[in-house]
Amino acid sequence: MRITLFIIALFTIASCNKGDVKNDNILFSQVLENARINQTEHSNSIQNAVFIGNGDINGMLFSSGNDLVINLSKNDIWDARLDTENDPPLMKIDIASRKYSGGAKEHDTPPSWKNPYPCPRMCGKLIIKNKAPFSSTLDIREAKANINSNEIEVRALAQKNAFLIQSEEEVGLEAVYVDYLPKATLGEDENVCWLTQDLPADKDWKGMSFAVALARGEQKTAVGIVSSFDSPNPKADAIAMAKQVLAEDATELVSEHDKIWAEFWSRSAIQLEDTILTNIWYQNLYFMRCVSKPGVYPIGLYAGAANENALWHGSYTLDYNVEQAFWGPYCCNQGELSEPYDRLILDYLPRAKWFAWETFELDGAFYPINIFGHEPSPDACVSVNKRMMAYIPWSYVLGTSGYVSRNIWLRYKYYPDENYLKNIAYPLLKESSIFYCNVLEQCNKDEVGKAILGPSFSPEHGDFGTYNCAFDIAFITSTFNSTLEAIDLQNTDSALAERIKTNMKLIPELPLSEGKNPVVVDWPGDDPKRSHNIPTTVASVFPAETHSWFSPTLEKEILTSTVNNIKNTGVNSMITMAVAKARLSIDGTWKWLKEELVSRRRSNGMLTIMPGDHPFNSFGIYTEDFSCSGAITELLLQSVDDIIRVFPAWPLEKEGKFKNLRAQGGFLVSSEQKDSQIRSIYVTSTVGGTCRVLNPWNTKDITILSKGEKVSAEVNTNQIISFETQKGESYIIKSIYNEK
Repeated sequence: MRITLFIIALFTIASCNKGDVKNDNILFSQVLENARINQTEHSNSIQNAVFIGNGDINGMLFSSGNDLVINLSKNDIWDARLDTENDPPLMKIDIASRKYSGGAKEHDTPPSWKNPYPCPRMCGKLIIKNKAPFSSTLDIREAKANINSNEIEVRALAQKNAFLIQSEEEVGLEAVYVDYLPKATLGEDENVCWLTQDLPADKDWKGMSFAVALARGEQKTAVGIVSSFDSPNPKADAIAMAKQVLAEDATELVSEHDKIWAEFWSRSAIQLEDTILTNIWYQNLYFMRCVSKPGVYPIGLYAGAANENALWHGSYTLDYNVEQAFWGPYCCNQGELSEPYDRLILDYLPRAKWFAWETFELDGAFYPINIFGHEPSPDACVSVNKRMMAYIPWSYVLGTSGYVSRNIWLRYKYYPDENYLKNIAYPLLKESSIFYCNVLEQCNKDEVGKAILGPSFSPEHGDFGTYNCAFDIAFITSTFNSTLEAIDLQNTDSALAERIKTNMKLIPELPLSEGKNPVVVDWPGDDPKRSHNIPTTVASVFPAETHSWFSPTLEKEILTSTVNNIKNTGVNSMITMAVAKARLSIDGTWKWLKEELVSRRRSNGMLTIMPGDHPFNSFGIYTEDFSCSGAITELLLQSVDDIIRVFPAWPLEKEGKFKNLRAQGGFLVSSEQKDSQIRSIYVTSTVGGTCRVLNPWNTKDITILSKGEKVSAEVNTNQIISFETQKGESYIIKSIYNEK
């Protein structure tokens, strides 16, 4: 609880810090207006759903027969049971002897996985009879669904967990029934309709309950949702909330709601010559804000409640999906949306440490592929395997802990804060690094003294028992680099730093294919033509970021060839590939990304996980796709290695501008490209420190101004401009040739 409250406090402070946002007005407001989404067909609850939310509660509006239906969901409502009673013992791995035993049959799942739970649950449904078919406009600026030209307006109020429906139509409340859960109870008290439902307990999980209450008034309906995590009496508080919303003046409610969303949109903006990419950037930031905000329970694999049973248990999948979902907001200057991820990972840390010892008898933290809602600490568990669901090979990827840690370290890099570093980022990095040091020290060594790293599994390819996987190498290296930087910043743990430096010498080189034009492969000897779900062979470029545009020429050539030649299935690869291409400034990246996005774009603005009619697309709305806003930002601004690059993957002949995108080091950056020229670069320093910018002009005649005065700067042989900044101050970087 202490960690949870501390993280919320940090993000609350960051959200209220107007020093990070110099203009409280909506930026590029007409561009935002143009990103609204219009539909006339709503018969498919995924393809056509109009999506609204306030970061915690969500509504998906669609048609069913002649009726308008709204599926209701709330992030923390889970059937969180996990029944491991029939599971086999967990796998044991002895790295030194290269032996392992136990666990379920490889590429199968244990009995606990085959249950329909754990799983997030739908709260209920709202029904407006005989309103289909209808037309809709989703106004993302004001976060409202407009049905039939203002006949019905629906909002998930930003300021409280309630829906406000402005209409003369009668709205009904229905429960959702599944045969393995207790039925909801429905009733009516004081003209307020309500439903309550208990979600069962197991040996280690106390269970939970929730309530939905609907109050009708003249030309408006209020719907409140409360869980037992919000209140010891969800029914009473849901009824009270619905009645309160109904009693308040609708104009004032809407004004407060609009103000919160206006502040959100005031933080950053883009405007590109390509309106499709521009609209997708805004729309997916909107969708992410609908499912996440500071202090709420983290969203899992899917947004909203499209189905009564979420595939893959709607889990937090850590070999790609959940990290990707929460990565995008950082560079878009919406980092507070990723705060729930921090709590998810930190709250799981005791179990990750237990899992490292249980599996390897090693200290440190080892994260599996899947974690689920409301998992208790293993210390308090009496179920078989301490209630741990793990299966071969997916749960046993050495690199997963590094990937998990990477997002939290990036949160610090984009939003530098000493307290966050000390209390959140460093504890995770430290435990992950201790685990990796223990692994490397146990590994057998090759003829040149490098570790034979494993056994492991390359997600999601091959079998368990592979060694020197590119994914593991990238994320172990990344974790060590981050931990050393964190130690240096805090002037602490010198012994651990020396241990890490020693073990870094043991990390093997990335495995390469044979022949004249080598590419990175998943493991030594693997087929370079393998088709990937997760593009693991480019992980060192992104998301591990151990290689970049600034890497030595030969390394960059190999990685560019890898990115250009890797084969992907299309699942879990679009964002990674787009960012990797952008990081290496590969020609045509913007066009490739646009084609990928358009091929996945639904009529409701959301993206499918695969192009076309792939079965996976029918499972729900994948939250990982919302980070396409981050991928588009990478075309315009990058800051790998703490070096800012403006328009690094946007064609010079295309116009574009952006305002207050965020770079590592806590710098807010604005610039414009027009008439085939990059204009001045505007930088606001939120924390102070050295700002480094790659010179985008073919001249050393650079001027930096702050408050009209010249600022001393250096330009090195690699054309990197360096200058010191003060917290809260703004700077203009310009060339005498770049302004007309």
